[in-house]
Amino acid sequence: MASLVIDFELDPSLRLDQKLLRQRNGKLLLDVEGELGISVDHSCFFREPSLALLEFAVSLKE
Repeated sequence: MASLVIDFELDPSLRLDQKLLRQRNGKLLLDVEGELGISVDHSCFFREPSLALLEFAVSLKE
């Protein structure tokens, strides 16, 4: 069976208030820069520095 890994990275210098994250504020998530990566069997399937995809990844992690 293939393994699927969904990962996203944020700028390490970024500091966000936890209260803002719990509000599910789409505007906040779109202002945050990051990169979404999807790997299948340890091989990169998809990698994109897209803000909309970052919002999708945050939703999946919750």
